[in-house]
Amino acid sequence: EEQAKKPTINEPVNIIAVSSRPYLNLKPRNDGREIALVVNNLPKEATEVEYELEYQAGTLIQGAFGSIELGILPSSTDILLGSCSAGGACSYHEDVQGGTLTTKYRGPENYALKNEWRFISVDDAKGLFSSRDSKFQLDAGTSLDSSNFVIIMQTAGLPAEVNGELLSDAYGLFPSNPLPKDEQVELSLRLSEDSDTAIINAWNGNSWETFEATISEKIATATVPLYEVYVLTK
Repeated sequence: EEQAKKPTINEPVNIIAVSSRPYLNLKPRNDGREIALVVNNLPKEATEVEYELEYQAGTLIQGAFGSIELGILPSSTDILLGSCSAGGACSYHEDVQGGTLTTKYRGPENYALKNEWRFISVDDAKGLFSSRDSKFQLDAGTSLDSSNFVIIMQTAGLPAEVNGELLSDAYGLFPSNPLPKDEQVELSLRLSEDSDTAIINAWNGNSWETFEATISEKIATATVPLYEVYVLTK
């Protein structure tokens, strides 16, 4: 639950190996007023996570912070994109665009992560979705039209171990309604280094599926199923 005290996150971020990082998701509510932060797994032991969610809303930078106990996984909390008074009257931030999520894990060895996320109105996107750093691009056509909002984010860790050496961050696609099944989309992912043999790995909710990609100027492209997470390997 959210707490009044702002966490102090002073560990260096993103130092631990990707294989040791938790798989995170941010899922928007269908009215766009709230998002759920979910910690799905914990390869590196921790008992609690403090979070700081920073985001742009219109021309202003807003933030939310708190902590989550990590006893039973997945563990989650709901974060209001706005504020409520003691009397229960709430005001909501408009034109939310996304920002950064910083998480600090307390356990035998403290560690911290920082990842980017983007909050997207499906009506405004017109089928074209991209990450905040533009390294992930998706032409989804009308596949996501059943949702009002989508969050695209760096997921920190992976839902399960993947074969090969990573050639990109993992990017997650979290719509406000469940992902439709049997949809095909056009995916482009930027490689972190040159490779003629990069493979697209797509997480179907239970396991990784692999897809060959066309590679040009360090961009891997392919037609793939509409799944939750994508990452490049070699």
